[in-house]
Amino acid sequence: MKHLAFTLFATIALFSNVGLYGQTSAQTNSESYEKANGLTQEQIESIQGQIKQKVDVFQNDLGIIVNALNSEKTKNLAIEDALDLFIGEGNPYYYIDPMTDRRILHKAVTMQTTGREGRIATQTMKYYLNATKYSATHARITIKQAEGVQVSEIYAANAEGTEYVATATYFQTYRRETDWSVRVDQDIKKVKVYIQKKVAITPAGAIEVFVIKLGDVKSVDSSNFY
Repeated sequence: MKHLAFTLFATIALFSNVGLYGQTSAQTNSESYEKANGLTQEQIESIQGQIKQKVDVFQNDLGIIVNALNSEKTKNLAIEDALDLFIGEGNPYYYIDPMTDRRILHKAVTMQTTGREGRIATQTMKYYLNATKYSATHARITIKQAEGVQVSEIYAANAEGTEYVATATYFQTYRRETDWSVRVDQDIKKVKVYIQKKVAITPAGAIEVFVIKLGDVKSVDSSNFY
């Protein structure tokens, strides 16, 4: 019953929240919304799709990392691919503070995980991925994404209209099984997303492109079963 209640809550949180992307697509028809963000509806829908795709790729990489049938080389390549999805590629990174225009060093992207009784632990993404690979050598682990990825409204992060932020939400099930125990964690995860508009030079001329990187992953609700 507890499992059913949590799944129902997660589904409601993902698909009934009026702040999620299902409603904002309609709002982009508003001229004021486009002016505020400097984005057209077509651009917003394209960014939405790219963000969902990146979260899906991340979940797929996790599945490769914990699969006991995969080689060490395959798992390490999946870790590299996953880190490339995130800002800083798992390392500390610099950003420009819009208030002071100063270049500031930011700590590496982090991942939150849940333990017994819902206790939350925070570690760097690089540590988390390698620890997950190591854990999979001592237990049978599966990591699955339930339902679809939902994306919040996209907000301008600077006055120039070249940087934006959003939040992606997804529901994840983590199962760890050994010969003597089974543990299942179910989490609603939120990922901060960084979007940068750039100009790329192609044979056909200059075009606008959006570079999208994932940020910190937080566990906003969880349930554990043993």
